[in-house]
Amino acid sequence: MQQYGVSMIDSTEEVREHFHAISVERKISHPRVAAIIETAQALSEKRLDSR
Repeated sequence: MQQYGVSMIDSTEEVREHFHAISVERKISHPRVAAIIETAQALSEKRLDSR
């Protein structure tokens, strides 16, 4: 935030962001993208289990 000269005034759990990754590769090779996908899948499974 310092980079942009802004500061946080509050936070909320009400706003959600969605990110989509589209690849022609069958296997994700970038480690950060793989980590994001693994985390998203785990969170998705957790939500389904809690229903």
